[in-house]
Amino acid sequence: MLKTNFKSAMKLLSEEREALRSGQLAQVTDMAEQKVALMRDLTALRLSAKDAEALRDHARDNAKLLQAAMQGVAAARERLAALRAVRQGLNIYTAQGAKQTVAKQGGGLEHKA
Repeated sequence: MLKTNFKSAMKLLSEEREALRSGQLAQVTDMAEQKVALMRDLTALRLSAKDAEALRDHARDNAKLLQAAMQGVAAARERLAALRAVRQGLNIYTAQGAKQTVAKQGGGLEHKA
């Protein structure tokens, strides 16, 4: 039973790693409950030091990947917000230090003769 649970946990961590590496964050979310349940089961068992270390290292690597993915999503959100802000107009500061938005002009091309 120990090896089955250990192997199941290692398999799930490997699947999580692949999902993180391929950007399938929804799949990572779906695995969360299963991961918690497996880890809870493993804490009740007496794992060898080697097995516990392998699980810890795998989980730590996945945590680093997850952190990087979260930073990437945050950076993308910031970039999209900046692009939306540019579409709405340009923010400048007056000589008095007050923030002012210069509205975007019409979106068409201007033709001069």
